Amino acid sequence: MARGDRHAAVPPRGLLQRGGAVLAAGAILFALVAALVWSNYRSASEVRSQVLAQHRQAFHLHAVALSHLLASAEEQLAFVAGSSEVAAFYESRDLGMSMAYGLGLSLIPIRQRLARLVEGGDAGLPSRFTRVILLDADGQRLAWAGGPAEVPAPGPSLHRGDGATQVRLSADGQHLVVVRDHWFKGRPAGRLAAWLRPERVEAALMGDRHVVESVSRLVVLDEAGQRYQPVGDRDGALPEGLAALPVDGPALEASGPGVPSR
Repeated sequence: MARGDRHAAVPPRGLLQRGGAVLAAGAILFALVAALVWSNYRSASEVRSQVLAQHRQAFHLHAVALSHLLASAEEQLAFVAGSSEVAAFYESRDLGMSMAYGLGLSLIPIRQRLARLVEGGDAGLPSRFTRVILLDADGQRLAWAGGPAEVPAPGPSLHRGDGATQVRLSADGQHLVVVRDHWFKGRPAGRLAAWLRPERVEAALMGDRHVVESVSRLVVLDEAGQRYQPVGDRDGALPEGLAALPVDGPALEASGPGVPSR
């Protein structure tokens, strides 16, 4: 009786073989599913990397185009600063001439020169500037064209050196303002400030339409993280920490609510 029970407890060989086959098939299926998941993950990672690379290239092209616009604006301001009209004004003032007795007349050709910057264009495009102002060392307006004749907020000291240039945001955030320090005879004499026309900035950023279509939105920030927002720009919250990222042009994406990642 005990011997019969012992034989009955041993499963048939066919059942063991079927169980082994099921386990083997399960292992093979698991391996196939794991391989498929890994392949999909790698494909998604490669697509993501390619998209980020395209965005990085697009951002670089936009930055280069905007840099060219800013460089040309700085060059135009340098021409004005080095002009004979500006030199004649400061020379006359050094000689003791006052505004009431002839010095004011020397500002007329400077105004005319500034007016040409505002009114003239190139390559079928409007002029680069909506307004240009020559400021004295104390921030007083000397000559201007375009309007209104808003004075930019005080910036760093004029002791940065002749020709030192920076780009700021206007008080309303709707214009980029190029500010160039001007020295005369080795001492600070004033500043030239020029408001870039938003259409020219847009033309620089949107010049290559097929590149622009690869990104959903372009935002320009100044060094303080303030947003350049021309009239008609779509409003919307920016990801937190975006302004804190270094200005080195890396591609980034929002990895969560307000959390940018590279």
